[in-house]
Amino acid sequence: MNRRAILVLAAAIFTIFYSVNLAIAGSLSIASVTIPSSANQGDSFTLSASISGSSASSVSGTLDLPTGISCTPTGSQSVSLDSAGSGTSSWSCSGSAAGDYSNKITVSVSGTDSGTGGSLSDSEQTGLKVLSPASLTASSTQKSGSVIFTIGVNNAGDASTTYTVSTSCGAATCTAPSGTQTVSGSSVNNHEVTVTGAAGSYTGTATITASNGQTLTVTQALTVPASPTTTETTTTTTSVTTTPGVKVTTQKGLATITIPSISAGKSANVNINKTEDVAISLIIISVKNSVNNIQVTVTKLASMPASVTQEISGKVYHYIQIDKNSTAVDTAVNQSVIRFKVEKSWLSSNSVNESTVALYRYESNAWTKLVTTKMGELGGETDVIYYEATSPGLSVFAIAGESATGAVVTPTPAPEPEAGIPPELTELTKGGNILILGGLVLLGVAGFVLYKKGVFSKLFNKGTPWDQVKSKYK
Repeated sequence: MNRRAILVLAAAIFTIFYSVNLAIAGSLSIASVTIPSSANQGDSFTLSASISGSSASSVSGTLDLPTGISCTPTGSQSVSLDSAGSGTSSWSCSGSAAGDYSNKITVSVSGTDSGTGGSLSDSEQTGLKVLSPASLTASSTQKSGSVIFTIGVNNAGDASTTYTVSTSCGAATCTAPSGTQTVSGSSVNNHEVTVTGAAGSYTGTATITASNGQTLTVTQALTVPASPTTTETTTTTTSVTTTPGVKVTTQKGLATITIPSISAGKSANVNINKTEDVAISLIIISVKNSVNNIQVTVTKLASMPASVTQEISGKVYHYIQIDKNSTAVDTAVNQSVIRFKVEKSWLSSNSVNESTVALYRYESNAWTKLVTTKMGELGGETDVIYYEATSPGLSVFAIAGESATGAVVTPTPAPEPEAGIPPELTELTKGGNILILGGLVLLGVAGFVLYKKGVFSKLFNKGTPWDQVKSKYK
């Protein structure tokens, strides 16, 4: 046998030996894990793992669980692999505490290599969200200026729930929202119910029956006006009720507003209770598309912000910064009605005409004067004057007004005429005109000299050629 044949035979023997060893080597892995994406707090859910292996024995599965999740059986459980090398391990679990447990549950599988006696293992992380149960509260309002009975259903929990609404308005007529309603976790549903009937006072009652077992009842005093108007002349109102679900916290110079959601084409009314140094008392935020989890802060600034490079003509009462928590909120806002008040004592001490007070908005490196309506005294407050303006967005604002009497210009007294200079020439001696005066004097002297020498008479003498004159008086 030649050398080449020996090498080929050796390679074949090595390949056969290596393949046999690969064939008999054991394997064990987790093929997949099945678990729901979320479960309500206290409810059961199933976690299962599909396991595959070959030449594996004594296979078992275990879970490593975070606090708040419990599963049975506890400890390890034996897993049987079928002839194809597949098996399943399952646990029955529940969440006792709401929270996000994504990637916090570890599924492990272990066994023994039947051929070598070595250890085989694999693990995979998984998890889910445990939702706090739906927790509903309800409120009611009557829209100012119209007979609308508004019912607010607020879900403070994570899980959604369904509910139905029934209404009663005494001798008046009000129709409840039809069908089953769904309110998502951490959101608010507002239902507007039109009330019709003879002029008078009524009591509206709404009963909310939820699938989570809650039954809520709210009542609202309703007034049907004697002569309702159908002509809308202005958006200004003197009394606006805060939209259900809206929260406002205040401190000196700062108001923080939290709004769970505003539906597309709708608005949220926010009354700001009396807060030291904050002149704004009401904001009505309207949106063109739906937006959730809105937070707005209203801050009274001590002075004009450094980022503002343009001054406002007039006297500034307050600089105010209104911030949003995201660009999504800024994009969604269609317009905002802003009501503010100015102390009469400030108007008087600064000689500001109360009719000139306006709200200015700083945007794109320039101040824009917003259309502002003077509302006068509201709510029995006689020491302040209320105003209302509409802004296309929220940013830096200023409240300012013009002088009540207008600017007074003090005339500059005319100077006394200098000796030897006619009064009508006095003005020529001012500023740069002194050069013109000097030039005129020199021109006059030159003319006088030429006259004495008879130049003018010869210049205009028909018989005197120009060349002779020029040569003689060069």
